[in-house]
Amino acid sequence: MPNNVPICSPRGLHSLRLLLCFPALQAHLDALILFAIAAVREVMGAALHVKLPTGLEVRERTIVKISYETSKSSGALQWLSKAHTHGKDFPYLYSQCQPIYARALVPIQDMTTAKFKYSATVVSKFPVLLSALCVSPPVDGPAHDGKIVGEDFITYTYNQPIPIPPYLIAIASGNVCYRAFPQYRDQQWKTGVWAEPGQLESAYWEFSEDTPRFLATAEALLTLYEYGVYNLLVLPPASLYGGMEHPCLTFLTPSMFLCIAYPSIKTFNHISLAVVTGDCTLVDVVIHEITHSWFAVEEESRVRSGKQREWNGRGSGVYGWETEGEEDIWEVDLDFAGLDPDSPDAGLESEMTMEEIMEWRYFEAKKEKELGNVAFRKGDYNAAAKHYESAHTVEPELPHYQLNLAAVHIKFNHWIEAEKACTTALSQHCNKAIQDLCVALKVQPTNAEALAKQVSLLPPDRLLPKSRPKSNSNWGHVGLA
Repeated sequence: MPNNVPICSPRGLHSLRLLLCFPALQAHLDALILFAIAAVREVMGAALHVKLPTGLEVRERTIVKISYETSKSSGALQWLSKAHTHGKDFPYLYSQCQPIYARALVPIQDMTTAKFKYSATVVSKFPVLLSALCVSPPVDGPAHDGKIVGEDFITYTYNQPIPIPPYLIAIASGNVCYRAFPQYRDQQWKTGVWAEPGQLESAYWEFSEDTPRFLATAEALLTLYEYGVYNLLVLPPASLYGGMEHPCLTFLTPSMFLCIAYPSIKTFNHISLAVVTGDCTLVDVVIHEITHSWFAVEEESRVRSGKQREWNGRGSGVYGWETEGEEDIWEVDLDFAGLDPDSPDAGLESEMTMEEIMEWRYFEAKKEKELGNVAFRKGDYNAAAKHYESAHTVEPELPHYQLNLAAVHIKFNHWIEAEKACTTALSQHCNKAIQDLCVALKVQPTNAEALAKQVSLLPPDRLLPKSRPKSNSNWGHVGLA
């Protein structure tokens, strides 16, 4: 540096404002501010903005190292005292990242389309399980690597080589042990069950015969199972969830505790399943969870690939169940609109079917629209605009709310904003309109009005080489939906 001023000395820092013309120094200044944390948004959390190096090429990789700490109050973690376990000797920890709680466990892009591989090293006094392949210590070895559970620290190493969505990250830790199921024919994958020592024998008897058979049948119907391991974890009796399809490790509950103790809770619709029944009557819940092993990672398994979808693994479990209890949601872009999906006050319950969620969104948006219509008729156009915008936020798939918003803009003589709102509404159903017009023109090829409308909807690259009719600038026809 000029004058031999160290960049890190107080004098050097005060001198920086004099030296901004030096590119190397400017790069150093840019590097001083690497990240920023936005304001906390209720439910959604605080966004972490990381500044990447300049000059990166498309698909070029860069490494970002984040030091962080997860609190005990994380919404993704369930802490059970030893009184809530089967053996009542040690506490227990397990996670539930679905639907949007992975962000409360790790700093991550918490959306289903942002899939990733991961590895982890955990040091614990209790056996640790993750939704990944165990690297060490060996699963088929003695529990806790032969050391004393609850006293000796052991390092557990895991690796997940297949990209998964964030909600499938999982961790569990407690006094658990493992028993492998017999190998099924010549299959290369391995299956088995984890449980507390007092539950292991009954859990093995319940699932050992059917689970490998279910998995082999799924392979025959779909494609090869790519995770390499399909294990079950029988959670303590106080666990809140009936089943969760984590890669390599499906969580199951053994009891009906919650439904008996808290009959008013409706959020977890399927927790009435006492999976470990003693007579194998409910082992087919494993079929449901197994099918997610394909559809939740559809791009890698080549099942229904090619589209970006929200919650892309949830509706597909119906394939194994052969039931219409859950809706196929392949074309649904699910958005909680900033609401807590597990909050009763939000109007959305985490186990609602897609039909129920779409119905909720429709009526919630309709309510906002009607409030906007009342305000519009009273001449309170500002209030009407707020209601129409809220309706569009809740249900952005329908064009009515943008059309009503356009009517408000016209009242204010905001012609450009009105045109934008109408264009947004038109774009939502543009393809369907073009198809209908094509049918009309087949019946009446000389229908000038239909032809002009079709030309106005077609993108430029699909237009025939002739002049495009001028758009109608008359806004008088815009009314309330």
